Amino acid sequence: MPLSNVTIVRQQGLGKSARREDGTSGLIADAVAVDEKIIIGEPILLTSLAEAESKGITKAYDLANKVMLWHHISDFYAMAPKGTKLFVMPVAKQTPMTTVLAISDGAAAKLLTFAKGAIRQLALSSMSEEFANLATNVTAAQALYKWAAERNKSVQILIEGRDFVEDYSTAPSLREMSANRVSVVISQDPLVAVEDVDYAGYAQVGLLLGSVAAIPVSRDVARVRNGALPVSAAGISNGRNSNNVGYYDDDQLSAIDDMGYIFMRTFDGMSGFYWSADYTAVASTDDCDSIRMGRTLDKAADLARLKALEYLRDDVEIDSTTGQIAIEIVRNIESDIETSVLTQMADEVSGVECTIDPEQSLWDSASPLIVDLAIVARGVIYRMQINVFYTNSLSND
Repeated sequence: MPLSNVTIVRQQGLGKSARREDGTSGLIADAVAVDEKIIIGEPILLTSLAEAESKGITKAYDLANKVMLWHHISDFYAMAPKGTKLFVMPVAKQTPMTTVLAISDGAAAKLLTFAKGAIRQLALSSMSEEFANLATNVTAAQALYKWAAERNKSVQILIEGRDFVEDYSTAPSLREMSANRVSVVISQDPLVAVEDVDYAGYAQVGLLLGSVAAIPVSRDVARVRNGALPVSAAGISNGRNSNNVGYYDDDQLSAIDDMGYIFMRTFDGMSGFYWSADYTAVASTDDCDSIRMGRTLDKAADLARLKALEYLRDDVEIDSTTGQIAIEIVRNIESDIETSVLTQMADEVSGVECTIDPEQSLWDSASPLIVDLAIVARGVIYRMQINVFYTNSLSND
């Protein structure tokens, strides 16, 4: 036998959860089948641009088939780090976006089901969709979100705003819609738009998707400190761009911004191009009027659900005097849910409070135990004012 001693056994005690992959994304785009590598309607899971190219999705593939599948994937990985999961669903050219978004048998629902709730943001691209259909597509996308959320597959949806109208004042205002998980991007890289006549009206939905995937859920995609976008000029999907006379001036861009569209912008005295905002297609009074607010709320809800599942069909103590759930059980559930959310969102929320009314009975199996989870979101500095003036002295006396 060994000599007597004190033995240390190192165990797992913190109960840490596996990291939630908030960058996992989905892309639905026009494609043409290639042998057994690209099959229309069959999802492809990628973790890098090189992996896509190994499947035959190359720049040459795009140009030969008049599609932008490679381009959107390339844009995605220009922003999201290698290793970020991207589920790609190739769809046949000329497929209407409403067909893609159909809840019954659309490509989007199939992709979300295939990914088993892993996709956190989904981009929709089309080479043929007309801008006139935008309002209908936004409504269909929000319906898809509702369908997905009811099945614990909450997802932010980004729509390619192809062929933005020449007269911006005639564009529908997204701020008058009711789609708080849907965003529309209308920017384009002018150098890409001239590569092929069919590219002229494209919008950078892949670049926005990668930008969202690369940041914490609470962060504004338009945050200046995220860094400049990898473009040399800013364009709009109607062909106007910052290199040419006739591009929109600041007042006109402000008007487009007021409508809730996402595009690229500049700052006087600072080089580079940045996202204008992270709006969703809903009134600014909505709690989730931005991508970051929707992502944050959905992540908190998802984490709370996963912790609450541990209590599902559990036998718990009942207060024999009141016939209601024992107060110590209530406090344990509250604490567990709060801790779970705060532990995994420490840098993404400012506070969390879980409360359960103890005066609830568990005798009716049809009545759920009601749990309230209050979230204090992180703030964003939207504007700053600096007062500059002369003074006779810098002394505080």
